[in-house]
Amino acid sequence: KQWYQRRVRGDVLAQLAESLGHIFKYHKASYLPIFCKKPSAEDDEGENPLSLMEHILNLLQPTQCSRDRQSALCVVDDLIEFCGSTATPLIPQVIQPIIQYISDPDPSTRQSAVYGAGICAQHGGDQFLPHLPIVLQRLSAMINDPESRSKEWAVATENAISAVGKIIEFHSNSINLGQILPMWLAWLPVTVDEVESKVTYSQLCKFIELYSAHLFSGGFQLLPSIIKIFAAALGTELINPAITSRMVGILRQMQSQLPSEALQSAWSGVNPEHQVRLQTALQTQQ
Repeated sequence: KQWYQRRVRGDVLAQLAESLGHIFKYHKASYLPIFCKKPSAEDDEGENPLSLMEHILNLLQPTQCSRDRQSALCVVDDLIEFCGSTATPLIPQVIQPIIQYISDPDPSTRQSAVYGAGICAQHGGDQFLPHLPIVLQRLSAMINDPESRSKEWAVATENAISAVGKIIEFHSNSINLGQILPMWLAWLPVTVDEVESKVTYSQLCKFIELYSAHLFSGGFQLLPSIIKIFAAALGTELINPAITSRMVGILRQMQSQLPSEALQSAWSGVNPEHQVRLQTALQTQQ
C-alpha cells in the first residue's frame, strides 16, 4: 500500500511539474508573483501556509525521493528559462540543489540538474558568477567520468556539455578561454540527444566565428578535431538546415583563409564515409 501511495504521489507531482512548465512557458514572468505568493490563512488549512515556490524548494531536499526531486528540478529549470531576468533573484535559492544533483545517481535527476546549470549560466547574469567555478568543476568532472558516455548517462552528459557551452557563451570574460575552449572541444562530437545537439553545434559555430584566435593558434592543432566534428554532424538529424548552412560557410571560409597544407592534413584524418559527408554538404549548399 505504501509503495502504491508513493507511486501515485510521484505521478501527481510529475503532472504538476509538467503543468507548471506549460504555465511558465506561456505566461512567463507574469506568473512568477503568483508562484511565489503565500496563500492566505483562509485559503490554507495549515498554520504556516507555503507558496508554490516554497513547496518546490522543499521537494529539492535530499530527503525526498529521486523522482520528486527530479520533478522539482524540472519546475526550477522552466522557471529560470521562461521567466528570464525576472527570475534571476531566485537563483541563489535554487543553485545549490542544482550543483548537488549534477552528480546524482539517478539519470533523470542528473539530466535535469545539468540542464538547470546551463539555464542558470544563460540567464543568471551576475547572480550566477559566484557559483561559476564550482558549477564548471562539477560539470567537467561529470563529463570526464569514464562511464559518462554509457547508454545510461549519455543524455545527461551531452546536456552537461551544452551547459559548459553556455558558460563559455555568456561568461567568456570570467573564464580562461584558452583553457576552457579546447577542453570543451575535446568533448565533441555529441551524438545522442538530437534536441540538445542542435544547441551544442550552434555554440560550436559561434565559438569558431568569435574565437578563431584561440582555436586556430599553435599550428592549427585543433583544426583536425573541428573538421572531424563537422563531419560527424553533417547529414544527420543532430543539426538542422540553419546549422548545416553555417557549418558549410565556415568550411568554405577555412578553404579560402587557412593554409592549404593544414587543411589537407586535417581532411586526411577524416574517415572515408565522413569525407563523403563533407563533400556532399559542400556541393549541396551552393
